[in-house]
Amino acid sequence: MTEPPTWRPPAGQTDPWQSPSAGVGPVPQQPPAPYPGYAPPGRPLRKSRRGLVIGLVIGVPLALCGVCLGLIAAFGGFAYLGYRVDKADAVAALRDYLEDVQAGNYPAAYDRLCDKAKAGVSREEYAQRFPPPRLVSFRIGDVSVADRDSDSGYDVVVELRLGDGLTRTETYFVFSRASNLDRYYVCPPGI
Repeated sequence: MTEPPTWRPPAGQTDPWQSPSAGVGPVPQQPPAPYPGYAPPGRPLRKSRRGLVIGLVIGVPLALCGVCLGLIAAFGGFAYLGYRVDKADAVAALRDYLEDVQAGNYPAAYDRLCDKAKAGVSREEYAQRFPPPRLVSFRIGDVSVADRDSDSGYDVVVELRLGDGLTRTETYFVFSRASNLDRYYVCPPGI
């Protein structure tokens, strides 16, 4: 049997791993590792910013929605608070009017009336509209939002007890104008 042919480097090449086109000289090798499992330091790894991007993409719109909802809730809260205060002020104005009528202080009651109730009626004529029996007591009942003509206000149901023992239930319209929100006007029933 003959021996198989062995490979030999071409003439002039001493390193079997050197390519013939690499030129002359041996290929430089990496220095040996100082201990097993050690790799020479390479380029530092770049940290991924994927979590930051996802957090910003989701977090910023959620934060904006939260701010918008907060503003809407605050506006709604202020509107409701304004309604409650306005309603309480309207009831207080009607109470003051009825207390003036009950006390016989008709000029002060006249000053609280709306323009329609005052139309063509002087203070003296208004005082004569309250013949006996006098108003003995009153109880304010339901209050509801109402619009009359160009005025927005409240319909307030009042139970009146008169001096002769009779009880009447009437609905008064109480409102304020945009030009003076601190002043409330009372429109008695039938006006």
